[in-house]
Amino acid sequence: MKTLYAAAGGTSPIGLNGGTEVTGATTTTAQGLIDSLYAVARSLDEKDAPDEGRFAILTPSQYYTLLTSDNVAINRDTGGVGNVSTGRIAQVAGISLFKSNHLDDVINLGDLSADATGDGSQGNDVFGAGGTGYNGDFSGLSGTGGAKGFLAGTREAIGTVKLLDLATESEYQIQRQGTLFVAKYAMGHGVLRPECAVKVLPSAT
Repeated sequence: MKTLYAAAGGTSPIGLNGGTEVTGATTTTAQGLIDSLYAVARSLDEKDAPDEGRFAILTPSQYYTLLTSDNVAINRDTGGVGNVSTGRIAQVAGISLFKSNHLDDVINLGDLSADATGDGSQGNDVFGAGGTGYNGDFSGLSGTGGAKGFLAGTREAIGTVKLLDLATESEYQIQRQGTLFVAKYAMGHGVLRPECAVKVLPSAT
């Protein structure tokens, strides 16, 4: 496990990278995924991240690999939280599991950090040595043989500030014989506690 940056005693200042990389993970087997999730939990514990609101976003393939596993940690017949009838696994290691096809989209983005794009911006990217809050280096999430990594963390990692909620206006315009409809809002997102974010990278072999 490689720690990029860890601020002592809690919150990392904006602009400093506190996200953790769990490297060399086996993400193609149920046991490998379970071990990776426990490594995520340990990383969050070591950085004093809260127990509540922990999550991991897996690919559908990873999610169903866990669901169909006979591992005692999630077995449906031994009091585990897996439920084959509903096709859901609530938690592993206290981490709520979600599946998303958009994780593939994130992986396909590759490296969008400032070092890769050459834009020279200094932002508050959770992972990497620079970049803006919306960019990062996701190239390591794609391994060999079709293996893929995943993202995890807690709700405190990223925050949203809303200045103006969604507002709509409409006006009928005679010259166009139609209605002009406008929707607007003012919202921003940024990193709050980068130490609450974890990136699990698959093994290179």
